[in-house]
Amino acid sequence: MKNTDLFNFYKAQTGIFITEYEKAKIDYDEDAIHDFRVSVKRMKAVLRLLENIISDNSFVSKNNIASIKKIYGSAGIIRDSQVQVSMIKKYEKKLNIFFDFYKQYFNEYEKVGKKKFDFENKVFRYELLANEIDEIKYNIDNNIAIEPSNSIFDFVKIQYKYFIKLLNDTSNEENLHDARRKIKEINYVLEIVQIYTESIDKQLLLNLKRAGSMLGKWHDKVVMIENIEILEEFIKEQSNIDKYDRLKAIVRGESELILEDINNKLDAGELNVNRLNF
Repeated sequence: MKNTDLFNFYKAQTGIFITEYEKAKIDYDEDAIHDFRVSVKRMKAVLRLLENIISDNSFVSKNNIASIKKIYGSAGIIRDSQVQVSMIKKYEKKLNIFFDFYKQYFNEYEKVGKKKFDFENKVFRYELLANEIDEIKYNIDNNIAIEPSNSIFDFVKIQYKYFIKLLNDTSNEENLHDARRKIKEINYVLEIVQIYTESIDKQLLLNLKRAGSMLGKWHDKVVMIENIEILEEFIKEQSNIDKYDRLKAIVRGESELILEDINNKLDAGELNVNRLNF
């Protein structure tokens, strides 16, 4: 019965994807784009989990969900642009300084994403998604053990160990970006875990979710810094670079505080998945 619940979780996410995707097609609504991308991430978490708990290694997650991969990617361009414009407007209000060039750049970048999204909408076929859903159901019904809680727990611990390794290795900033993606995956898998057991540390789940949100904010701030640096020569031609340097310093300071806060939580044991008992 629990494996039926796992499929129902996956199918529910496909339902959310369809509902929010249809909304996003109308006017690129920010909430709809965010929500359908989150549903895809949850679907991906199920696929990654299946890849690791199907014993004969016959299931390859990247071969599934292919039907919506390009829609997800093109919507990501729109989402990234919307986030950056929203952020810069908040800093404008906070600092009483206008950053028109930055907003203009991301408004244009969003148009690129919209063109790609519109093209993918034309070639997308729901029947391909339906076939993928049928394949997932077959694998859940036939290729995994009944209530494979131990396998899931092992998967979570392995992913968490990798997350810690990435977070501690600051020699390459890309490791921190990978850590952000990894903690999101862990959180989505732990949502699935709750299908299999009710005896789970709710406070730990909340702590992990907050850590994921914090790393998401860190990511958005780092992206802003990186883009200001990439656009620096253009900014010098169009605007006052000093105000952007001031913005960079503020955003960098905020991003460093986020990482410090997460490391403090790690040191305090607030994010340790070994506290989980299935």
